[in-house]
Amino acid sequence: MSRSHLRMPNTKFAFEIIKRSRKSGARLGVLHTAHGSLKTPAFVAVATNGALKHVTWRQAEETGCELVFCNTAHFLTNADCAQIQLMGGLHALLGRRTKPLITDSSGFQVFSWGNELVIKVDKQTGITFKSYRDGRLFNVSPESCIRTQTQLGADIILVLDELLGMDGSSRERTEQSLTLCESWADRCLSEHERLGGFNTATQALFGIVHGGYFTDLRVRSAKFLAARPFDGFALGGSLGKGPASGNDQARDAIAAALCELPDCKPRHLLGIGDLPSIRAAVPFGIDTFDSSFPTMIGRHGSAICGFDTPLLRIRESKFAAMHSRPVDESCDCETCRSCSLSYLHHLYKCNEPVLATLLAVHNLTAMHRCFATIREEIANDSL
Repeated sequence: MSRSHLRMPNTKFAFEIIKRSRKSGARLGVLHTAHGSLKTPAFVAVATNGALKHVTWRQAEETGCELVFCNTAHFLTNADCAQIQLMGGLHALLGRRTKPLITDSSGFQVFSWGNELVIKVDKQTGITFKSYRDGRLFNVSPESCIRTQTQLGADIILVLDELLGMDGSSRERTEQSLTLCESWADRCLSEHERLGGFNTATQALFGIVHGGYFTDLRVRSAKFLAARPFDGFALGGSLGKGPASGNDQARDAIAAALCELPDCKPRHLLGIGDLPSIRAAVPFGIDTFDSSFPTMIGRHGSAICGFDTPLLRIRESKFAAMHSRPVDESCDCETCRSCSLSYLHHLYKCNEPVLATLLAVHNLTAMHRCFATIREEIANDSL
């Protein structure tokens, strides 16, 4: 281990394993941060620009939201991150001073905006890209991504990485990208140590496992990261629609990588939010999941009804006559307490914006209830 990787210990972040399932690799844990603790496995809602779509923070907390994910690229291109640091970081800006936050490095977000906005990817200088809003040029390097996330002050931050095509890349291209990501991960660690006088004593730095669908490359990536003092690990890159999509390669790649990661540190699966995939991944030992899925499908008129029930499509005409039935009779969210399916169907037909709020509130509540069920099943050794 080179001297540049001897980072200062994080004095506010810890992961505690409470129980391990006798049936699988699933575990119950508690993630401790400077801004609160989180029971795991847990769902992490995505607040791209520092806001959950159509939901206030008060409403979000009522649904059960604790740890929330913000996208650094949006703040880099639309805000003054130095000014955010002066006012107390994202916790102060968002008014969530007692709730934990996680930020990404900009890698995923920039590539997800489209290849036409990515000007150059260079091992030394990082990623040069255009803003999707106004076309201005920006650059993010391993060092600058850590500096920006330090300014934002989230409890968990991520290393810079490259997102390959979601349709699956060749082995040669995937290995090339993995080599790049390994180099960037080392530089992120070094910069995090260099900034030891700022937020790094309270910010946990996660490495990101890459390697696409190739099991041996995932294992290589996991071994590389495990040999370094990261506070936790995220699994990134293309995995199709997730572990439950029928893609055995995706499941095998996740399982193989997890076998190489330190068991005592938290594992996060990036961008997976559908319930079948979550349920399939928890037994491997995944602790947290982030996705915009609950709020996104709410905007399009769909509601989550549980693990074994298909999404409820509010647009269906059969709901017009359901004057006394809520989305879910067992749910105690504000939407289910106050709105019938017929009313929600009416709002959909009239294209009323409030429908997105009502369904987002329900979907976030439903997602957190499903994770409470997952934790109960692990406690009972049935998952």
